[in-house]
Amino acid sequence: MTTREFTLAVQEELKKEGFTIVGKYSQGRFGAKDYDGTKYEVHVKYCVEPRVLHTAEVGFMSCFMIEDAVRLFITNGIGLTPYAESSIRELNDAEPILNWTPGTQIIREPGSVHVEAKKSNIETKPQLNGFEVMADTYRKLASEGTISQEEAEKKCKVFDFLSSCDDEDICNLFDSSAFNEIVKSYMRLTVKELVSEGELDGNQGRAVQNRFSLLFDEKKAKEVCEC
Repeated sequence: MTTREFTLAVQEELKKEGFTIVGKYSQGRFGAKDYDGTKYEVHVKYCVEPRVLHTAEVGFMSCFMIEDAVRLFITNGIGLTPYAESSIRELNDAEPILNWTPGTQIIREPGSVHVEAKKSNIETKPQLNGFEVMADTYRKLASEGTISQEEAEKKCKVFDFLSSCDDEDICNLFDSSAFNEIVKSYMRLTVKELVSEGELDGNQGRAVQNRFSLLFDEKKAKEVCEC
């Protein structure tokens, strides 16, 4: 499933529940009106593998399309870090809907989306860095039974290690070539999709790939980050 397909599934469910979809789909968000004409700006975040979302992944909600609209966040993500949850609650007029799957009811009863945001049930620890927060959140989800202990341990193994790294360590990790093929595959897929959508022609796509490969081989991560 893609973000667009997930978003279309959200739209279809809202239609079943009496909503009218308005406005054009744009990067995981769209407009809607409910049974009494209340305007909504629906933000959608799809994860290939349902997981905890961090602040950067919900940052797209800071750009609004519709004035005077109730903002509603729907995701198949299984949780939010405290900072991500705080960011959403500053923007949203309703509870974020987590762990949503196509075909599942979104609005339990008419008007129920107009609820006062509840305080997070995940203790915020300002002294933790972002990776520590992610690990802490996965451990809490495992203790609540939302995810398995095995899954939490695998996630935490990575985040615990990354939490011990400074910026130079992260750059050295990237320069180790461990992520080369993954990054290049993302780049190739991006170019392929842009060409298929008519945003780039074939020659431009090849030029982007060639330049990327050149920079990838000639520049260190720290140099690129300082550009």
